[in-house]
Amino acid sequence: MSRRVAVGLAWAALCAVASGCISEEGLDPDKPLPGPIPSGGQPAPTCGLSELTQGDQALYLHVIDVGQGDALLIQTPDDGIDGNGVAEGYNILIDAGNLGTLELTDGGQYVVDYLRRLGVRRLDYAVITHAHADHYGGMLKVFDVLDVVNIVDPGHDVENTTWQQFLGAAEDEATANGGAFIRPAVGGWVAAAGDRVDWGDELEVEVLSARAVADLGRSDNTKVNNTSIVLRITYGSLSMLLMGDAEAEVEAQLLASGRDLSANILKVGHHGSSTSSSTAFLTAVFRDAAEDQRFGAISSGRVSFSGVQLPTVQTQSRLRDVLDTTHLFSTEHGDDEKTEEEAPGDDHITFVLTPEGEIGACYVF
Repeated sequence: MSRRVAVGLAWAALCAVASGCISEEGLDPDKPLPGPIPSGGQPAPTCGLSELTQGDQALYLHVIDVGQGDALLIQTPDDGIDGNGVAEGYNILIDAGNLGTLELTDGGQYVVDYLRRLGVRRLDYAVITHAHADHYGGMLKVFDVLDVVNIVDPGHDVENTTWQQFLGAAEDEATANGGAFIRPAVGGWVAAAGDRVDWGDELEVEVLSARAVADLGRSDNTKVNNTSIVLRITYGSLSMLLMGDAEAEVEAQLLASGRDLSANILKVGHHGSSTSSSTAFLTAVFRDAAEDQRFGAISSGRVSFSGVQLPTVQTQSRLRDVLDTTHLFSTEHGDDEKTEEEAPGDDHITFVLTPEGEIGACYVF
């Protein structure tokens, strides 16, 4: 049996998020987002895992609803034959939400529960985009339940006990499973930013940015965000760009670098904060994609940060300038009347990319 359970997608319709019902005038960054307005007055489309089958050659991106934080699962094409060097079916987890202590959402538990539903028991890679707890905290739970072979982080350290616990647990986990704890990402995983990672011959995977030194940004928090590992993954004619929490400074550097940033799917940076997803950046990302093949995904909880609810109205407005409203997805979809404790776990998002160049997307229940 294949190491991953093949999942696919009900293709008929796509979902809308709240952005479609917000007026362009008088945008209020402090106003909580209203609930989603479905496209054409129809209920927001969903798909069950039991319905889904798109064959061995599909590439899957799952945006797992962990509340406030990020957690992505990538499943690469899988022919069901281990070790033949073709379509090996790698399972790759990028971030795992928060650590579940100090009244924070237990992102790791939501990740583990979702992976169990998919039949995933082993991860070939775990990538921690940067040293903020709403990205690495849930990995401790993941290490307890799944076998993780290789673990990567940018290489930037922060001074707190939880991060040190993570570093020790990551080293132990990789060693126990015959893999490696790779840090820094640039200089350890790849020689230089822009180099490629081997996740199978079917994919081109580029590390566009990752910083071991937090030296780019206006504040300490921004500087850590800007150490994020940024990945561009290409499968056939389709690409996805995964931004971690990278903010405007990284976006500007990427634009100036001249690297190819074009993508069909954007995992929006920094939970839809106004400090990311600049107009110039979004224009560069989606310039080559047909309108019906442009998608955005926001990973966010219902937490208010100094009175600002993520994703911000300004960011959604910029995204609406380049995306059809029905192609913008968010893990806080429909959570406007829920508390942070109630919100996670019910708005997972799946994207399916086929070798024929088709993209499907839906909220998974």
